Amino acid sequence: MARLFSLPLRLALLYTLLLAIALWFFGFTAYQRTAQQSYQNLDILLSSRAASVRLGKDIIAGFNNNSTGLPVILNSVDGLGTQGVAIEVFDAQMSLLATTTYTQGYGPQSSVDTLISSPIPWDAHAIDTIKRQYPQINHLYSTIHYQGQTIRIYTLQTNDFGSPHFIQTARSEQDLAQSLNDLRLLLIRGGLLALAFALVGGWCITWSILALVRRMTRTAQSISDSRDFSKRVLAHGKNRYNRLLTQDELSTLAETFNQMLANLEEAYQRQQRFIADASHELRAPITSIRCNLDLLSKAPDLPESEIQAALDDARAETARMGRLVNDLLLLAHTDDFTASKNHL
Repeated sequence: MARLFSLPLRLALLYTLLLAIALWFFGFTAYQRTAQQSYQNLDILLSSRAASVRLGKDIIAGFNNNSTGLPVILNSVDGLGTQGVAIEVFDAQMSLLATTTYTQGYGPQSSVDTLISSPIPWDAHAIDTIKRQYPQINHLYSTIHYQGQTIRIYTLQTNDFGSPHFIQTARSEQDLAQSLNDLRLLLIRGGLLALAFALVGGWCITWSILALVRRMTRTAQSISDSRDFSKRVLAHGKNRYNRLLTQDELSTLAETFNQMLANLEEAYQRQQRFIADASHELRAPITSIRCNLDLLSKAPDLPESEIQAALDDARAETARMGRLVNDLLLLAHTDDFTASKNHL
């Protein structure tokens, strides 16, 4: 598990997680703003079409010259569809005066009980609401579901035709919903692609940067196995890319690690010199003491004067050995003090 989730992978996953949060926030904000703006544009379109009906002199003339009792067909405006706006005009008795969705073979309709090609009116509840609250409210936006589609409706009461009339403009939200769905899929796919590139790129960059740490680990392990303090860590990579990546704290760490190795090497060499000097200086008094002791043990019948001379010589060599040990310890302390002063 530790090998699977190595440090470069964990760092790359962390970077990817942070990027995912940023992308989600950006995508969510962009999607919400786009959806809000799209629905606002739809409402503006519906209200502008209703305003164009109020200003249409040909429509007023059609009302005055219509003797057939059939609704006026608004040929200048597209019917309901993914690209058009459907319009219906009613009088105060809910009689259909003009429409873009009228099916002439069935005659005018004034209720939603029987549906031919579209409900007439599109939203009777909105008209009733405006009737009850007029003049505080003279227009209203509403949404209905018709034939599997969501229809956005704008209802307006006007007296421009000499008496109260109601204009309803309607448009399907199908194309708007499809556009928003395409945008959502684009944001999701683009975000996933960006996260994939971020994960791979972050892992590669982190792996390259941590190559110096891996070299330090291998060097430390090699020194531990061979006790060769002369080895050093390569502070920079062999290529220019790695050198650019390591001009930071890791490079400083490598230089500090190399300085520590140099100090260890110096201390190790002083230790080896101390051991060599101690061995050399102590060999003579130890040999002399051993010889005197051998003499005393092998020749017990020596005269008293010679025995005393051998003991005095052993005692002198022991004192000399004590002085040598003190001098060697003083020398070692002096070397340590000098090294510490140089570091300061």
